[in-house]
Amino acid sequence: MAAVLPEAVFDTGENEYIRLFLCKYFHLKAVVSLPELAFKPWTPTRTALLFATKKTDEEVRRYDRLWREKYKDYRKLLKAPPIAHVLLGDRLLTAAMRICASLGQHPHLAESATGTMEVVRACLGELVQQEELTRSQRTRSESVLVEVAEWLDVDPDATWGRDACVEAVSALLKSFYDARHGVETGRDVLEHHWEEIVRLAKSNWWVFTEVAGQLDEEILYFEVANVGYKRTTKRERIAPNDLFAETNGEICPTDVETVLGQIRSRVDY
Repeated sequence: MAAVLPEAVFDTGENEYIRLFLCKYFHLKAVVSLPELAFKPWTPTRTALLFATKKTDEEVRRYDRLWREKYKDYRKLLKAPPIAHVLLGDRLLTAAMRICASLGQHPHLAESATGTMEVVRACLGELVQQEELTRSQRTRSESVLVEVAEWLDVDPDATWGRDACVEAVSALLKSFYDARHGVETGRDVLEHHWEEIVRLAKSNWWVFTEVAGQLDEEILYFEVANVGYKRTTKRERIAPNDLFAETNGEICPTDVETVLGQIRSRVDY
């Protein structure tokens, strides 16, 4: 199979489901990034060629088995106390900020998540003193205030220790873990990687990388600057062609100096 797809399919969060579908049902062989001029003047959208072969039913079942296994491992990582602490903190911050905003308050963000949580606790503490709150508003505000206070009472270093925080965070983030950052405490580790932890907890990235590692399939990548023409609304001009060579008007698929020749020589169909 060969298909022309928007380049956004390969690297944007909203298209993750497309990538997962392709990886589940196809062996991805090669991706060829095309220049903006490829489909001008009709659209400047960056596109790419995808070369793939369909998987057998047994290969799809194996993919599903691997996914289930790695997903269980992933859920265990999210339940590790340091990670669960960050995710709870993020949920509490979201809930507290919404309550404050609904009551006309907009707490400023501190440099750290813990600092912002302190600001939010103070804001909620002031709000629950207001007599004009409805019963439901007061109940909800007081409930979140208690949870925020309990969260702030947890000292990651005293509770789990720095090494446990490093182990949990690095296991989840893998290559996104910043080992070069000179963190002194477990709290520093969690604060420094807070955004990455929250982001990866909401995506399938960890599971996918584990499954892909088990399958160990090579995907060729090419980026071309010339596609044989430059087109405007008035005319089309001949230009160099990095995609394929031609002999007497016919495509020569075996020229290894071109992308098509490279794919034909290196990919087993």
